[in-house]
Amino acid sequence: MLASIAVRNLSKKRNWDSSCVVSYFCDFGARKQQDTTTVLQSVLRQVVEQGDENVILSVSKWINSADKISSEEDLWQGFCTACLTQPNTYLILAAPDELENPKMLVSLFQPFVTAGCRLLVTSRDVPDLKNALGKAKQVQIQADRRDLATFVEGRFRESGFDNISKSKKFVNEVVDKADGM
Repeated sequence: MLASIAVRNLSKKRNWDSSCVVSYFCDFGARKQQDTTTVLQSVLRQVVEQGDENVILSVSKWINSADKISSEEDLWQGFCTACLTQPNTYLILAAPDELENPKMLVSLFQPFVTAGCRLLVTSRDVPDLKNALGKAKQVQIQADRRDLATFVEGRFRESGFDNISKSKKFVNEVVDKADGM
């Protein structure tokens, strides 16, 4: 939710300051199809689509100067090249913890941030990801226990399980297992 709100608000901003808003939403159900290469291809395509002729020219020069584009690092370099040409680039990456190898992808972010681009990563608290982000500003958000209980009760009611939603013991067990998520 947080990532989609950020994308929506930044996209509105994009209309008046020609910023570039690039996003990728990882999905556990598609983790076999989503790898670092797939994510990088998607974000590179997005920055080129949003870019002006200078971005397209810089990426074209990069492609022509590259011997071949065969690795994740090559794709990442192409993305950084495009971002350096496009001012005010924002990258929103939602749930990289759902990928097979999230640490590899997240470790590529340091040059992006060093280049002056902005990055938002939303994820569960995973030590490998936290370490890969280094000294990045981190904000931890956890749902309040009462909010979780209200959410769980509502979902059970919507699903036609009114009798379960009224069982405080069962709802509390679900909330306990959610562990703040």
